[in-house]
Amino acid sequence: MDHVGPEEFDKLNLLNTEYRAHQLSLNLVHKVFYNNSPIYLNENFTKLNNSSRYNTRSKQFNFFVPSIKGATSKTFYYNGIKLWNSLPRDLKETENNNCFKKHLKNYLSAEMSRHEAETFFYY
Repeated sequence: MDHVGPEEFDKLNLLNTEYRAHQLSLNLVHKVFYNNSPIYLNENFTKLNNSSRYNTRSKQFNFFVPSIKGATSKTFYYNGIKLWNSLPRDLKETENNNCFKKHLKNYLSAEMSRHEAETFFYY
């Protein structure tokens, strides 16, 4: 057995399971943000520029994060919002879905490598 690290994933142009799940969620949230998703998904996402509760510099590209506890905090609705709000602004500003997917994969690959570098292994 051997550890599969970011170098191996980069060679294959893949993401590990956790970051692949983030990628799929964020691709769908991007469609929600730019109104290219089914209407039933849009009902659960409230853009901050539509809400007068907060006044932040980046609010026009973020969603309102509801305060929820328990099992609801494991849903796509909640985690999708948290993941989207954590993205850099220039990535969220990418309107073209194909360009967004490409830039997102590069960003998540770099994040995966950074996270891996911070992890210590003890044998």
